[in-house]
Amino acid sequence: MASSSIGIEINEHRTRIAHAYFKDKVVYLQALGMTETLPQYFINIDSDIAMHKQAEVVSRLYADLKLTNKKVNAVIPDSLSYSQIIDMPMLPEKELVAAVRYQADEFIPMNIEDTYLDVEILRADEGSKRVSILIAAAPKKIVDGVFRTIELAGLEPSRLETEVCAVGRLVSEIMKSKDFKEAYCVLSMGFTASSLYFVDNTTHTIEFVKSTRVGYEMILKEIMVNLNLDQIRASELLHKPNDQSRALLDAMLTSLRELATEVQRSVDIYAHKKNLPVTRIFTVNYSSQIYGLTAIMQELTKLYVDPLPLNTVYVPNTVLKVFSSEITEFASVVSTSIL
Repeated sequence: MASSSIGIEINEHRTRIAHAYFKDKVVYLQALGMTETLPQYFINIDSDIAMHKQAEVVSRLYADLKLTNKKVNAVIPDSLSYSQIIDMPMLPEKELVAAVRYQADEFIPMNIEDTYLDVEILRADEGSKRVSILIAAAPKKIVDGVFRTIELAGLEPSRLETEVCAVGRLVSEIMKSKDFKEAYCVLSMGFTASSLYFVDNTTHTIEFVKSTRVGYEMILKEIMVNLNLDQIRASELLHKPNDQSRALLDAMLTSLRELATEVQRSVDIYAHKKNLPVTRIFTVNYSSQIYGLTAIMQELTKLYVDPLPLNTVYVPNTVLKVFSSEITEFASVVSTSIL
């Protein structure tokens, strides 16, 4: 990890930007910022009007952060892409990529002609002569639209990766530095859906990915309906419940129970496959926007639940202090900045 690029993530709800660099096994945060994404941007992403308006959103945030570097690495959220990890025979890389592309329609639930496909080798086992690879796919319409939007903002898109790739790389750096030995998974709560990344506790690379429809938006809407609140007030209450914490918990319990059930089911599948009990969940992304989420999920799943310990690799400074309560929300965009 070492770069002088800017990281940008545009999801269905927020646009995030990070400028950071990686040196001597630690991350130096230079700038972080986020703002609201243009409503229905991804629905209308092939529209020039939508791309120009979202480019203005990016330009304003860029200017507010006083950034001058034009080179940008972008992240596509899991909710707008597809990822799967498979094992294959060990082949020269070109042959491996060709084999995956040839069989892509077996792995990817998208029209291959309309999809960009990327293959990353995660692990290679010389003994069994097999490799574990991450297949990442995203609709061409989404990728092309994001790249064009970045260009309209006066920036230079360098490369694009999916959220699972970005978060997985950062998790690997953190857990290697901690010499963490327990079996664990990472819960990335997105806006419209969430992902679970199960990580090998020896190599600290992701080896199993599971998605769930429960995201921040579902929980937010449940609060709005059950407590008769508008979106702004509901999001404020989720972040800082004050004296309404009991009512808040009751209002969002259905969504959280569904999420906990999905987590526990996936944990059981992975633990059976590995013959190793999963003991801990680390959270990133929108989880920081829900007050007490780790304690609630810990109670529902009976597993230890904590925010991803980014302080292990982030150097303390003013930027980290300002965003300390929501620093895990920037995990993917910081990682792609230092790619």
